[in-house]
Amino acid sequence: MTRLSELMATVGYLLLQWGFTEDTLLEAIDRLGTKAPSVPRLHDWKAAHVVASGNDPAHMSRVRQVMEKVEPARLMRNAVSHGLRSASANPFAEEEPCVVCRTAEGTSITYTQRDIEAQIASLERLRADLDGLTEAALRLKRLI
Repeated sequence: MTRLSELMATVGYLLLQWGFTEDTLLEAIDRLGTKAPSVPRLHDWKAAHVVASGNDPAHMSRVRQVMEKVEPARLMRNAVSHGLRSASANPFAEEEPCVVCRTAEGTSITYTQRDIEAQIASLERLRADLDGLTEAALRLKRLI
């Protein structure tokens, strides 16, 4: 029995976790010796890894895997941030609380509270992966 305010708190927590992820990306770009943009993009982070690792194939394979993991959260964050159209949570109904968003392509997508919570958990795990890859790239950089 979720109220609308609880659903929207979950949406806010998603945005907070994305902000933490962006901070992790900026820190990684800086640590790898590349000038970080004011708003990090995944391709900036990837480019920093290419330079720092000497484009090591095994390392870059891990970078691509992390980028694939972060993509669903990125798409959700963008849809919620830029295209939130409606939210629904009735504590007396059986339907799961959800938000409806417009995507960058102009289509509508519905995210349930469970969907949002899953992406929050994913972002929390991904930050550890980002940190681990940064450390690995720094070790490779010392070898080059």
